[in-house]
This record gives sequence, structure tokens and C-alpha cells, in this order.
Amino acid sequence: MNILNKIESLGYKLPPPPQAIAAYIPANRSGNLVFTSGQLPLKEGQLILSGKLGEDLSIEDVKEATIQASLNAIAAASAVCGDPDKIIKVIKVGVFVASSPNFSEHHLVANHSSNFFFPCLEKRDVMHVLQWVFLLFL
Repeated sequence: MNILNKIESLGYKLPPPPQAIAAYIPANRSGNLVFTSGQLPLKEGQLILSGKLGEDLSIEDVKEATIQASLNAIAAASAVCGDPDKIIKVIKVGVFVASSPNFSEHHLVANHSSNFFFPCLEKRDVMHVLQWVFLLFL
């Protein structure tokens, strides 16, 4: 099963590649590596969620937003390599989220992204470095 079929089997659809909203490009290729810019949880050009974890939002609230940002990253990478099935490995996933000072379950939020990539890239080398950064303001 290819990546697009796996995404659809999870109930999602690969969106069109995201458009840059500032002075950057969504993804860039260097040799066999593709680097993606930070991907927002945009769907059809609209931010699907805003607020702070631990104040306005729960971990479950941000799950779909995290998955949408992950889908956008796959779409951005696919645009520069020409085919989602050319994505053979995820090296690093970075998750940046605004949270309240007392929020302490950062890893659970970051895991939403990892847990989405695993079935999408099944039978590929999907173990990756995971970085999570939580800020008072984003």
C-alpha cells in the first residue's frame, strides 16, 4: 500500500502543498534530503486551532491540529520530491506549541505527530529524533 492509500485508510487526505506565508519556502531539497519548514495546522488556508495547552486546550483538542501539521509536512516534502512514495525516512520531527506554565505532558502532544507518521510510512525507517518545544507565546 502506498503512502496516499495509507493516509486515506486512516481517514485523512493529503492536502495540496502548503504555501509560504512569509519569506521562506515550505520545503527544500539537498541531495537525498528534504527539509521542511515549520508547518502550521492549516486546512484550506485556515488555522484550525488556536489557544494554549493547559489553559484553553487539552491534549486531545490538539490531536487533529498536530496531525494536520504532519499532513502538511508530508505534502511539502512530496512537492519537492515529486511523489510521496519517495519519502523513505523521517529523520527529525519538531513540535512547537504554546502552553501554560503548568502544562507538563509535552511528550504526549509530540507523540500525536509520531503516531501519525508510523502507520503512514509503514515498513520504512520511521524511527526519528523527536524535539518538542513549548512556549508561553507562539
